[in-house]
Amino acid sequence: MQPPPFDTSWRRNNLGYHLFAANDRFLREKMARMAAAGHGEVTEALLTLFVSIDSEGSRITDIAANAGLTKQSVVDSVNRAERAGWVARFSDPQDKRQRIVHFTQEGRTILTRLRAAVTGAEQDLEASVGAAFLAEFKQRFGAYSALPVEDLGVVDVVGGSKGGRGDAAWRSGNGGRVLALASRRFAREALALVHREGFDDVGEVLIALLRNLDLEGTRLTDLAIRARMTKQSMRELVDRAEALDLVARVPDPLDQRAKTIGFTQRGLAVLAAFGRAIAITEAEAEAMMGGPFIAQSKALLRHYALEREQELLI
Repeated sequence: MQPPPFDTSWRRNNLGYHLFAANDRFLREKMARMAAAGHGEVTEALLTLFVSIDSEGSRITDIAANAGLTKQSVVDSVNRAERAGWVARFSDPQDKRQRIVHFTQEGRTILTRLRAAVTGAEQDLEASVGAAFLAEFKQRFGAYSALPVEDLGVVDVVGGSKGGRGDAAWRSGNGGRVLALASRRFAREALALVHREGFDDVGEVLIALLRNLDLEGTRLTDLAIRARMTKQSMRELVDRAEALDLVARVPDPLDQRAKTIGFTQRGLAVLAAFGRAIAITEAEAEAMMGGPFIAQSKALLRHYALEREQELLI
């Protein structure tokens, strides 16, 4: 498949991508520390669950709001954590029809280890970008993340605590959390603009595929590695994108027994729409925080994301 006749260098040189890449490194730092502490079985999804449950317990709907995830995704994570003995569900004393998710004693032990992992990852982030910048970044991008996204079918609130975190305030104020929320808000705002161009069937979940697909085509295995997903999960994304006529499977020119995933003409149109949307979204961030600060953020986040790229590959 031949590359399209338009410039796509913006794909690796925009604020949203640098936020995403920096968040990815922070997450990998955190996961590595959890594994070193003997908790390698705690997945990314379960880490997200752990930082989204209030100390006194939370309803599923509130966990979903805190995490910025769907209710079903949270239910799946709670089920896994419950089977592992890390959380338990009890009746809500204020509404017997509702259930409250609480940490068990073992869950609280893991939460303590997670706090140490987050603290260590934040120290690495600060060492890379500087304490003064990190403080300003957390303040400015924290405010940015709290702004609603005016959408056409996109969830309009990007995470946010429902209160009651008490001694666990570190979970909502660390640099990784700010990176995650800012990255997601940027992506959702850009996606809302893509929807306005008529591509409202493109869901947020497909960004993981579109972000990692080369213009000349990419093998499924490589896509899964880049997105840090299982091959089966990436195959499901490809199936969904193929049903929407965004991608197609074609024979690999280097190995006719293999298939390469490539953009269709409609997929290239969506990619071009994302390019326009990202330019607008970044311009809005510049208007809010100033061009020099956004330029500084992109440079420092890029440095942080690439600093230990090979070492952290998993």
